[in-house]
Amino acid sequence: MKYYISKALFPVVYLVITALSACVAICLPNNLLWLKIILGVLNIGVYTYLVAFYSFNMGEEGIKVRMSNDNIRREIVRTGKLMPLKVAEEYKPWKGVVIGAISCVPLVVLWIVHLIIIAITGEDSSVVGGITILLYMVVVLFFNLNVESIQGATAFYYTALFVPYMIILSGVFYYLGARKANIQSRQILEKQKQIYGEKS
Repeated sequence: MKYYISKALFPVVYLVITALSACVAICLPNNLLWLKIILGVLNIGVYTYLVAFYSFNMGEEGIKVRMSNDNIRREIVRTGKLMPLKVAEEYKPWKGVVIGAISCVPLVVLWIVHLIIIAITGEDSSVVGGITILLYMVVVLFFNLNVESIQGATAFYYTALFVPYMIILSGVFYYLGARKANIQSRQILEKQKQIYGEKS
């Protein structure tokens, strides 16, 4: 579990940076809507690129670890000696989705706290809701560029879009990174066969 949490931290930490840049856009007047749109698209574009690149690299590294583990497993079978394996880091198709889901845990916690406060107080907003909107402004700004609506209680519900966004983004690019590493590995093996021929 420690591995998954450590890998899920990057998207969460970078949210703070994107929240600050999104605040610049939200402070612009409505007559500069075109600029707000550009900044909103750039904001989520940069965040998407960084998370996609990060997930892609995790997939590549996961395949390399699995190949290394497979070599160690063959050696264990051959010699009967126990050797350490990096099981947590090894590629599994579902790991990208799980890491994406874990990165959404802070949002889920904030949602639960916000809804509990609303249920107790009977209000339609809370300080926790405001913090949630600010932190997840990367999706709020992208899907709703109206300043009044962003500042209102309804903007809180736009943050829910972060969950499918992160799960799909992390899962797809984790798989694509692993696929690239697999293709490169096969190409290297084919090249070796062409040079050295089949091993007897």
